[in-house]
Amino acid sequence: MKTLLIHLRKSIKLISLVVIGLSIIIGAIAYIYKPTYSVSINGEFVGYTKNKSKLQNDINEYLEKGEGGLTAFVQIDAFPEYTLCLLNKNVETNDEQIYEAVKKTGTPYYHYYAIAEENEEKAYVATFEEAEQVVNQLKEKK
Repeated sequence: MKTLLIHLRKSIKLISLVVIGLSIIIGAIAYIYKPTYSVSINGEFVGYTKNKSKLQNDINEYLEKGEGGLTAFVQIDAFPEYTLCLLNKNVETNDEQIYEAVKKTGTPYYHYYAIAEENEEKAYVATFEEAEQVVNQLKEKK
């Protein structure tokens, strides 16, 4: 029974030393490095981002709404790929450049209304209200 207590005491000391050592190592790594994401598109390095979820939310919002009110949606052929890495704290992130690179790869689709006469398109307008106004003006002129 006494030998069991001695081995238990030695095991507790060893475990506590390992925990203290690991916490010192992790603390040193956290002090020197910061976790960031390396971003690449089609295998080509674009930059680093600190906040992956915010950047991805911005990209998703751009896909749904585009840049202006006339954009129906945007299609992107290649989405960014994120890789977690540890970098020195002095390395700057470039979220805006990554966002611009994603925008360049996208194809925007616009929402326009065509005014046609006998299956021949005569004019294009941006809103349904404008289309109704043009059609009503044409009806008044006959």
